[in-house]
Amino acid sequence: MPTSQVLATTAGEFLRTYLTGGKDGAGLERYLSPGVRLAAPVGAGYVRVDVEDVVADTERAGAKDVPADGVRARVAGEDQVGTRWPLVYRLEMITRAGRWEVAALDAGSAPSVSPAPSVSAGAR
Repeated sequence: MPTSQVLATTAGEFLRTYLTGGKDGAGLERYLSPGVRLAAPVGAGYVRVDVEDVVADTERAGAKDVPADGVRARVAGEDQVGTRWPLVYRLEMITRAGRWEVAALDAGSAPSVSPAPSVSAGAR
């Protein structure tokens, strides 16, 4: 699988786990770089998350070394009553031990009218 496809797959799996995950963000640690801590999503409770696209913020992001600005992911979260919420996240991705990891997450571009989770990401 090409590097850029693996990167997009990892980012998508991470966001699905983050937005639909169990109590206190269970299962996220497999996607996070050591030292990165994320607060459990507040008010999430999405029952389904569809990844619409994952794109590099720069042309080099598909290469082995992703630049600091990383990737942008557009997803649609569906809540328990069937309402779909468009969400956009920026992720800083790094490689370690031959796999992609999330080094930082910025949910600042998620629509404020949605029940989007509040995020607290610590740098390495």
